[in-house]
Amino acid sequence: MTSYLLISSAYRDRLLYPSPSDFIVPFQNTNNSLTTVRSSVLTAVNPLSLYPAYSFCWTNLTSGSLRFRTRITGGSGETMVLSRDDVNTTLLGIGGNEYGVWQELRRSNDLLKSYRVELVADPSQSAYVRSFSPVYSSVTLTERLPFRIGDEIDLVNDTRLSEGRIVLPGSYNGKLFVRNDLVLYDLTTNEKRACALEAVSSILICDSPFSPAARPTDKFLLFAGQRPFLTGSLERFLDGRWYADAALREWRIVEAGRGYLAGERVALARGDDPEARTTCVFRVVGTGVDGEITALERIEAGTDPYRSAAAYRVVPLDRPVDTVSAAHVLVLATSTAFRCRFSEAATITRQDLVGSYLSCSLFSPLFTVHQNRLYTSPNAAYPVPVTGPDLRTMQEAAGVIGIEDVLFLGRNEVVLLTQAVSPALLRRFGLYEPTAALAGALNVAVFPYVTDGVVPLNFTGTYLTQSQMACYEITVLSLILPNVPLDALDTLLTSGYPYVLLEISNVSQPNAHNRNVLYSNNPAAVASTFVCSISDVNDPLRTRFIKITSDGTIQTMKFTPADSLRFRVLLPSGDPLLLSEPDYGPPSVANPALQIEALLQFRKI
Repeated sequence: MTSYLLISSAYRDRLLYPSPSDFIVPFQNTNNSLTTVRSSVLTAVNPLSLYPAYSFCWTNLTSGSLRFRTRITGGSGETMVLSRDDVNTTLLGIGGNEYGVWQELRRSNDLLKSYRVELVADPSQSAYVRSFSPVYSSVTLTERLPFRIGDEIDLVNDTRLSEGRIVLPGSYNGKLFVRNDLVLYDLTTNEKRACALEAVSSILICDSPFSPAARPTDKFLLFAGQRPFLTGSLERFLDGRWYADAALREWRIVEAGRGYLAGERVALARGDDPEARTTCVFRVVGTGVDGEITALERIEAGTDPYRSAAAYRVVPLDRPVDTVSAAHVLVLATSTAFRCRFSEAATITRQDLVGSYLSCSLFSPLFTVHQNRLYTSPNAAYPVPVTGPDLRTMQEAAGVIGIEDVLFLGRNEVVLLTQAVSPALLRRFGLYEPTAALAGALNVAVFPYVTDGVVPLNFTGTYLTQSQMACYEITVLSLILPNVPLDALDTLLTSGYPYVLLEISNVSQPNAHNRNVLYSNNPAAVASTFVCSISDVNDPLRTRFIKITSDGTIQTMKFTPADSLRFRVLLPSGDPLLLSEPDYGPPSVANPALQIEALLQFRKI
């Protein structure tokens, strides 16, 4: 019987295997009911959530005008070279500017795309920007304009917020938008609008206009898919000093004490001083015959620097301390606490928050710290490439943290207990100044959990009858590779190589690895299973993907359907096929333009 196996790099563990050309596909028997455990951002391996697919902002903060004047310093035909000081520094803030904008060069390609160039001397002469090079400060237009070096031009943003029409500049990843059901979020004014994209004009048409408070210089986030998410802003804690602080998350009663009353309010105290109690308030919800505490319910988070693995006394708040024999609580874990007020009118429940991501704008890629100053970096900040080996590092780079618990202060006012935030991110609150460039920095959004990005190899057959190792004939029906620049010495496109080596090995059985399957004088082919030749590519410089095969080669492998497989693509030199552009990390989906797919045919001998 012939069967088929489709392997996709989009569903690998991107933190463990950042390259789509080298990863292990684990096995999972989908008939096992124990695998259907409810997951969240707190438990998933690569948690995916509703997450911005793109961000943009008209950064003419000097005047807020929809026109920015500069002059032509070179060029010919459809290409204009513009004043670097005007465009790169003043308008875009590449490398930073005095208005608080800091734009990284690597995120600046095509930032002026879809804006309009208009000649000052003859406003009837205009064309749209097709591409922009920040290295040369040059724009390529959709049509030729009659210009001379030294002429002045206006860069025009055709956004009309009062009409719900917003220009979407730059080169976003359109493949993330499977359907044209987009949501545009004005981070500065905390407004959301459903919209559709006119692909030719690159204009977002919203279902209703934004409020009069909205400005073209607001920071906009674009979401693919109309999935609801909560928005709001941070509030200071009751002491009026902090927006975030530590809070008790897990504790255990180690000594029950005596004399406590069910329903009374209590606090924690360390040492013998009864006044040195924490601001975290509990309610006694369970007592024994002699007033022993059997259960505590936290009703106020407090903002205290707890010591882990330290014991605290439980003291009454509404009667003298000496009326009880003190119980003791052991602190097991602490969280970072944020006090938030949500803008949604509907009642918010615990299920809406716990297990989702909190995105505090001040932590997000929209803001960055340079030389002890806080800047805004609003353009092309999303999605975020894989930046670290662990999930916590990736989450902080993406500007999200998991919500572990919630305390309700009112209908839409809560204290969120989140995963611990690094001191470097918390320090941004000390650098925050409410300037025009930093508007919206204290706004928050809650992105709901969608699914786990790591999907194992599923097998729906009878496990017992297939658990014995057997030999299979395997052939590669198709191997689809992205035709992009590679991270190699010659920096060729994928189509620039004559062939690639494909390794498929069984990592579940130590003795089942393939060695010397191919007889070759190329030492790189020792562990390879197939040679897939790259030929007959119609347009090797412009095609996005190339499809190749193993040219009918059939190899014999020993494994069971319950084994985990390693999938690896190598260059003819034996070096890994590494892409110059890094893949996106969670909570975003993988970049569909960089993924590798393989369709294998196998038959049991």
